[in-house]
Amino acid sequence: MDKFLSMRAFTRIVDHGSFSVAAGTLDIPKATLTRMIQHLEGELGTKLLHRSTRRIDVTSAGASYYTRCAKILADVEDAERSVAREGLAPSGTLRVVATAAIAKTLLVKRLREFFQKYPDLKVELSVSERHVDLRREGVDVMLRVGEPHDDTLVAKPVGRLETGYFASPDYLDRFGEPCAPHELSYHLTINYIAHRSDFMSKRRAASEGQEADQFQGSAVATDSLDVQVAFALEGYGIARLPLALVEPLVEENKLRRILQGWDEEALPLTAMYLPQGHIPPKARVFVDWCSEVLAEHRTLALRRHTDNLLAAA
Repeated sequence: MDKFLSMRAFTRIVDHGSFSVAAGTLDIPKATLTRMIQHLEGELGTKLLHRSTRRIDVTSAGASYYTRCAKILADVEDAERSVAREGLAPSGTLRVVATAAIAKTLLVKRLREFFQKYPDLKVELSVSERHVDLRREGVDVMLRVGEPHDDTLVAKPVGRLETGYFASPDYLDRFGEPCAPHELSYHLTINYIAHRSDFMSKRRAASEGQEADQFQGSAVATDSLDVQVAFALEGYGIARLPLALVEPLVEENKLRRILQGWDEEALPLTAMYLPQGHIPPKARVFVDWCSEVLAEHRTLALRRHTDNLLAAA
């Protein structure tokens, strides 16, 4: 016999003080309800109710059982309502961690569209280049650059990050422009301090198999893309930067792209989340939305667009 139905039947009898009324609320015959209670008492090995021709009294064991049943049934109903609400429209607060490149080129510019599609969702965005413990910090989705290193998380590719070498016109006027990757060792450079995402630790030329040396002439290094861009704008040297992040600066001739024939291999953009029984609806719609929006972007899409990624200034 259905234990939840028996528990619900018992609590209805106590609530209404009548087998007849309780049977009516459950839409079952009174005789069926009586058998259910008898079967439940047999399973528990104790009397739950004292029934006479005039009244129904709850035993001590019945009172204790009623309290526990009422809480369990309330929790079940609350869970069912919650799932039903999420099935209709995701709601609540979505906690997202993203790198600066993703936050500035994707989320800040396009999140308004996400809110129009899912008006009951709010987003808490943390910008960080470091690896985050999703369980400990209560994060729903982490957007990362580079190959994922955490096997305890589900990793879904959502895009790719095209990068290139950039410097200010002032720097290039003073020191000249390198013609091949090995010449970077003769230039001042702005290094990126990579975290576990390994964003810029591997520098490899894509043409003719020639390898670029590790930047040797670095006077400054930083773990912030924004600061790295700022150093490049001030003429501190050459930096490897995401195309999507610096494209406006190239259009304004504040930065100039160099070594275009030696482009680096694109880095994967990955959405990572906990391996639960299923991804929560609010996280699922966000990851799907990221994939759709990134697919429209010429420098962030999983498949490389055929147009020129950045025109030389």
